[in-house]
Amino acid sequence: MLLTVSWSLKRRESFRLLFRTIELLWNIFENGDEEQIGEQLNSRLTISLLQEAFLGQITQSHSHYHRQLRNDILVVCSLIIGLKPDAPFVETGFAKQLLLFASFPELRSNNPLVKNFKLTKSQEDFEFKKLLFNTVVVLSRNPVVNELLIESRVLLTLLSYIEPLPRKSQPGTVFDWSLSQTEDLQLHAIAALTILLPRFLNEYFECHVGTRLLLFYEWTISDDEYQSQGNSFFGKGGRHNKRSQLKYIFRLFR
Repeated sequence: MLLTVSWSLKRRESFRLLFRTIELLWNIFENGDEEQIGEQLNSRLTISLLQEAFLGQITQSHSHYHRQLRNDILVVCSLIIGLKPDAPFVETGFAKQLLLFASFPELRSNNPLVKNFKLTKSQEDFEFKKLLFNTVVVLSRNPVVNELLIESRVLLTLLSYIEPLPRKSQPGTVFDWSLSQTEDLQLHAIAALTILLPRFLNEYFECHVGTRLLLFYEWTISDDEYQSQGNSFFGKGGRHNKRSQLKYIFRLFR
C-alpha cells in the first residue's frame, strides 16, 4: 500500500491524484499500525517526494485548494516526524526549508523560496503558520536539528510574539495578522518556547530572553485593559482577560 503511495507522489502533475494520495496517507495514519507505518515511510525517497509535493503547493498558494493541500502535506510530515524523529528530513534539506517558512515573514530572507511567497489573513494561511510552529517543536525531537534551529533563527521568530497586545506596527512591516490571530499565534509561540528554550541556554542569554519575559509578565498582571478573544485551544478560559498569557508565561518561567 505504501509503495503505491510513493508511486502516486511521483505522478505529481495531477492535483487530484496528489490530493487522493495525501487523503490515503491520512487514512493509513488513522487506521494503520504506527510502528509499521513509521518504518515504511522512513525513507529518503518518501520524504523527498513529500518535499517536492509541498514546495509545489507553496508556489500555487494563491488557490484555496492548493493552500489546503499544502497544509495537509505539512500535517502528514509532522506525523511522520512524530513517529520517526530521525526520518531523513535533515538529509533531504526539507527540515531547513520548513524552518525557513516557520520564520517567515517575521525574519527577512533573500532565499528564493520565500522571495515571491506571501501569506494572507485567510484561515488556511493562519492554520499554516500554526502548523509550522508545531512542526518546529516536533522537528526538535531530533538532536541533529538543533544546529538548524540556531542557524534559522526561528527562536527569534517565536520570541517576537512575546510582547503586549495589541502589537505596535513596526516600520517596514509588510504584513500583520488580525488581533485574534496574533493572540492565538502568541500562545502557540509561548507553548513552543516552553519546550525549546531549555535546550538553547546560549541563545537565551544572547537574546536577553529574561528581560523580554519579565516585561511581558508585567503586562499580564497589569491593569491595562485587553479584550482577549480566547478562541484557541491555548486561550481556553482566557476570554476578555490576560489569564491565558499569564498561565503560559508561568510555564515558560519554570
